[in-house]
Amino acid sequence: MPVDTEDCADDPQNVACAYPHTPLQKYLITRFAETGGKAAAFLKKFHWTKAQQNEVSLMIAEEELSLPPRQAAKKCVERNENVWRPWLW
Repeated sequence: MPVDTEDCADDPQNVACAYPHTPLQKYLITRFAETGGKAAAFLKKFHWTKAQQNEVSLMIAEEELSLPPRQAAKKCVERNENVWRPWLW
């Protein structure tokens, strides 16, 4: 795909650009990991493979002419209960 540029988003129907760079965000720091209760326990168990991330990205990019991210995430959750269910217990 062509490099992501500022004008790539001007006409997303006709331009196929690479994804913009997204910086890594940390959600689990030591203090929170020790005192964050159920939320910290969830994040410790959370694991998302590249294939799973790509599934959602593909739904956003291609299904139903750019499925909104929340709807793509909802579909992924519905299709993959066996993946996320262990994160909750």
